[in-house]
Amino acid sequence: MAQPRAAQKGLRMAFFPDSLIDEVRDRNDIVDVVSRYVSLRQKGNRHWGLCPFHQEKTPSFSVNAAEQFFYCFGCHAGGNVFQFIQAVERCDFTESVRILAERAHMKLPEGGEKGRPNGRREHMDKLYAAGREAARFFHRQLVSRQGDSAMAYLTGRGLTPGTIRAFGLGYAPDRWDGLLTALREKGIEDGIMAEFGLVREKEGRYYDAFRNRVMFPIIDSRGRVIGFGGRVLDDSLPKYMNSPETPVFNKRRNLYGVHALRKLGTIDRIMIVEGYMDLISLHQAGFQTVVASLGTALTQEQARLLRRYCPDIIIAYDADTAGQNATLRGMRILEEAGLRVRVATLTDGKDPDDFVRRHGLAGIEDLIGQAKPLNAYHMDRIRQEFDLDSPDERVRYVSTCCREVLSRILSPVERNQFVKTLHMQTGVDENAIEEEIALGRMNIERQRKNRTGNSRNNNAEPNVAARKGLPHGMSRAVASAERALIRYTLTGKEAAARVFKTLAPDAFTDPVLGKAARLISEQWAEGRKPALAGILSHFEPEEGALLAGAVEEAGEHRDELYIAQCMDQVIIHKIKTRLDALTERISTETDDDKKSSMKKEFDELKVNYHKMKQGAHRKEGYHD
Repeated sequence: MAQPRAAQKGLRMAFFPDSLIDEVRDRNDIVDVVSRYVSLRQKGNRHWGLCPFHQEKTPSFSVNAAEQFFYCFGCHAGGNVFQFIQAVERCDFTESVRILAERAHMKLPEGGEKGRPNGRREHMDKLYAAGREAARFFHRQLVSRQGDSAMAYLTGRGLTPGTIRAFGLGYAPDRWDGLLTALREKGIEDGIMAEFGLVREKEGRYYDAFRNRVMFPIIDSRGRVIGFGGRVLDDSLPKYMNSPETPVFNKRRNLYGVHALRKLGTIDRIMIVEGYMDLISLHQAGFQTVVASLGTALTQEQARLLRRYCPDIIIAYDADTAGQNATLRGMRILEEAGLRVRVATLTDGKDPDDFVRRHGLAGIEDLIGQAKPLNAYHMDRIRQEFDLDSPDERVRYVSTCCREVLSRILSPVERNQFVKTLHMQTGVDENAIEEEIALGRMNIERQRKNRTGNSRNNNAEPNVAARKGLPHGMSRAVASAERALIRYTLTGKEAAARVFKTLAPDAFTDPVLGKAARLISEQWAEGRKPALAGILSHFEPEEGALLAGAVEEAGEHRDELYIAQCMDQVIIHKIKTRLDALTERISTETDDDKKSSMKKEFDELKVNYHKMKQGAHRKEGYHD
């Protein structure tokens, strides 16, 4: 009978049998799963894309379809499909199993081993239940007589009953305890309501946080209510009030309307707007590939979320906000994440809601057709700030464009086009413009180094950064040898037998590879062919990344001579490590008998050490 496996320290309350873990993994091809988050292209026997865990412009993130694991050569993230979901969804192992089981339409057992529940999972489920029941309550209030004023507001904005129902819009009544009483009747605890941000507490008494507001449920990519936005129906402030940050709601990591993207097939572009009504009006008009930014400047987390669905982004913010510096920085974040960004300019101060109600879907399509690439848009915005009839203003205009736009453009061809444009606009010599760009690039590089501390892994998500250095006393040659041997033992039973006949798993200096060697040896002995994806399930995320990297970077070189050299290096290193330990112990040992015994062992090992070294050097291509 398969033994239950606990897959992460601190979260060992939730157990699943190995057979279930294996079935979930087998029913979730890693290329298909990763493709929901990363745009992949096949090259050779790998699929490549931009890493979702750190910023890069050249793909270094690979997915191995044959062996079902991923690895990034840039930030050294790696692992199997569970570890990918853990990293990208920022969840624990148990939740990754649930996500993938749901994807594969598999039903998981409700409890853990011996019926023990997962405490954290239960708490999160209570929060999600509170959000769900609150959304139902608000919608019931909207369609009741109490919600007449809120319904009149929504229909006055042009929304149909079908649209109102599709987005679960609601109304928070002008009472202190309307939601509180309703959720208590549903068995929702006061503390859970408060943690979700639905109620507030004062002097030991709870009261509704949202009152007399039109309510917009915020739903995550998995279809769960995680928060609310509420708009007043009178002149009170604040006009809009959002749920606070909670364990289930983080504005930086979510986008309003993202749940609707899951229901669509191929997505060729996504429009980003600012407001709830902008998005809902666009949906009603027939434009469904749209999200809203929840009132924050765009973030790296939102960029990664968008990259799951489509790399082509259209920004359609209100005309009076799209040129703000903070907004432009957000657009740059999207670009740095590998997204292709264009900006649709809305005229006459209209927002997308006004625009689509006036011009319809055809007007939106025309607007998108006229959208400018981000760099061209940015140049136009800067141009509006200067009087080019003034020599001083022209100089400042060129300097600003070079510093804020051209110095960030990596493509020489694109950059050259803007250089020519600046020359035509101002008469400034093209060589002088190029020199100004070079100064700007130097400044950007200096800022980048100060920001990252020269660490290439500084932008990696938690739990995926590579280990610094090698295990104590281990050379790179030995590390490479151990990696090659682990990869070799996965290729076949005879290959594994050849290695394990000479080397026991504890001969591996690297503890991660030693554990992998033990698991691989055990599975071959049990008559099972070990798969790397399965072996990885026995490791913590950080260790899994190390193992995936070790296997990926070991390469495919497995000829007989090379494997013999690798085994020699591991044995020689093992003997040398023991000789060093004996030398230290002999120097401090006071018992004569023990010292004599250790000296005898030392002499025998030294003879073997020199024999192994001589034999290894006689093999062609050996490198110490």
